[in-house]
Parts: sequence; structure tokens; C-alpha cells
Amino acid sequence: MIIIKELKAFFRDKTNLAFMFAFPIILIYLLGNLLSNQDYADEAVGNLRIGYMVETTNPIEVAGIDDFIKEISKEGNVVFTKVPEEEAAKNQVARNEMEGLVIFGQDKIRLYEGKDMIKNRTISAIITGYSNLGKAITVIAHSIPDKLATMKVEENNFVEEKEFTANRSMLDYYGVSMIAMMVFVGSIIGAGTFGEEIRLKTVNRLIGSPVSRTKIFIQKVIGQIPSAMIEIVVVMVVSVLFFNVHYATTVGGNLFLFSLFLLSSFTMLIVGIVIGMFVKANPTLIIMPPLWFMMFVGGTFTKEINIKGVTENMPIYHLQQAAFDITIFGRTGKATNMMLIETVIIIIMAVIGVVKFNTMKEAR
Repeated sequence: MIIIKELKAFFRDKTNLAFMFAFPIILIYLLGNLLSNQDYADEAVGNLRIGYMVETTNPIEVAGIDDFIKEISKEGNVVFTKVPEEEAAKNQVARNEMEGLVIFGQDKIRLYEGKDMIKNRTISAIITGYSNLGKAITVIAHSIPDKLATMKVEENNFVEEKEFTANRSMLDYYGVSMIAMMVFVGSIIGAGTFGEEIRLKTVNRLIGSPVSRTKIFIQKVIGQIPSAMIEIVVVMVVSVLFFNVHYATTVGGNLFLFSLFLLSSFTMLIVGIVIGMFVKANPTLIIMPPLWFMMFVGGTFTKEINIKGVTENMPIYHLQQAAFDITIFGRTGKATNMMLIETVIIIIMAVIGVVKFNTMKEAR
């Protein structure tokens, strides 16, 4: 019953409806107009000039590197140039004559990046993809040496299907970032779940209820999920239909992406709920400053902001990276790890919330 009452109360509040439906659509519209003239390939980011050296002498690895470079250069936006000397090439990168330097060593790949953070991410993604492929090939080569010809076909297929040459735009980036922003702003909404009850002293009715306090807490928390689900669906559907935003390339990928956003939203909601139970003042005043700082340095508003040692430690940055891994490369590893961590956080917050609510006294 409490879940139904929470839903009815939510949908009766016109402010909630505006935030759930109107705010995402307006934001998408504004972004669509602001970014319409910046519709360039996000992952291509212009021409990439990459120097490379081959130090390995393994003939299989050398052949794989040659095929990789040949295939990756077909699109014309990534240009690999073989360089004779490492230090001179590093100086070229420093002078912005090349965007990066890759050294294919005997046991590892060394990557030297330039100053453009956006291009660095693209180059890193390209080389990481090749490195992961190389590890797989090495395992197969040692276990099934008579199937090397098959391996070559698999390698070519992998390179030909690379997602970073997809026609992706600035809107694709902001589509993901906007949902991430809404997910984290959900902590403020969550803080009001019990925060408002405490401030208005209506929490006394819950405390005096014959229903178990644990049951009341769980139902009030679960009652926040439908609104979060609707918000995410609205943003994804509207952005795809009206602004041609690209998310994952498969139905399964989009379902996984939706699950990631939904679990992340639930995590932030329950974190906000617990904060609201402990804070007597308006929790928005406490949550908003660190939240906006996190979004600002985490690349939510502009991907060009990257503060070493800070940006990569922001939770919202990890959410965006996990989402981009699904949408761009079809990889779910980062998202799976993040969802496991979020599940642990949800359990911990639920225990804290239940204990707090069970020991809560009437508001006076």
C-alpha cells in the first residue's frame, strides 16, 4: 500500500511531473539546437597522426601489427607513420606534430600521448582494443598453433567492425552525459523522501503505524524506482526519435545500458534517502555543491575537462565511461563491475536506513 501511495503522491505533484517529462525534453531540445552545428564525429575527432615503432621480433606479432595498421588506416582519418627514433618522435608529440606515439614492444605496448585529452582517449581506446585482441591471439597461438590462418580472419573481422569509426556526434556524448546527470541529481529527490516527512512531522504517522518500520522503509524506497525508470526511458526515446542520438548498436546493448542507468539511479536515490534521514537542514543545500563539482570535473558538462588525479576518481566519470564502453565498443566489463559495486552500496545504504528508521523518534 505504501508503494501505491508513494506513486500516487508523486504523480499528483505537478513539479515532479515537470521534472520527469518536461525537463528532459527541454534539455534535449536545447542541446539539439546548441550542438547542431557541431555535428562532427566524436570518436574520429578529425585526423589522428600517430607515430609507431615495432620493437618485437616475433613474426606473428609483426604480421599482426602490419595488418592492424593497414586496416585501421583504411578510413583515412587515422594515419600511422613509422618513426626511426623514439626520442625524436616524443619531441614531435610534444610539439603537436603528432597526436601520439605507440611502441609495440616484445612484451608490452607503450603509448605516449599529446595534450589533447579527447584525442588521447580515442588513441588509447584504439590501442587498448588492439592489445586485448593481441592477448587473445597469443593464447590461441600457444594452444592451437595449427589454426593461425583462422586467427588472421578473426583479427581482420575485429578491425573492420571497430565502432570508433561510427558516425557519432556531439549529441551522442551529451545524450549519455545528460542521463548520467539526471541519475546523480536523483540523490536530491531521494533526500526528500524522508527529509520532507521529518521536517513536516508527518513521519510521526509512519512511526506510529502498526506496519513494520523495516517494511515501511523498503516500500518507500522501492516507490521511487518507477519515476526514475520513466525519466530514463523518456530521455532515451526522445533523444533517439527527435535528435538522432546513438546509444548502443544492438537491442541487448541498449537493455544493458538501460539496466546500468536504472541501477545507478536507484543507488543515488537510496544514498540521498539515507542522507535526508540524518540531515536536519535542507539536504539540497548539502548535496548540491559537491554534486555539481563532481559533474563539472567529471566531464558531464564538457568532455574537454580532465584534471589528472581528480576526474578519473569521480563516480559520475566512471558511470559515463562504462556507458560509453557499451555504446561505442559494445563492451560490458566496466558496466558489470560498476553494477556489482552499486549493488553493494545499495545493500549497505539499505541496512543503514533501516537501522536509522527503526531507532527514529517522533519529530517534535
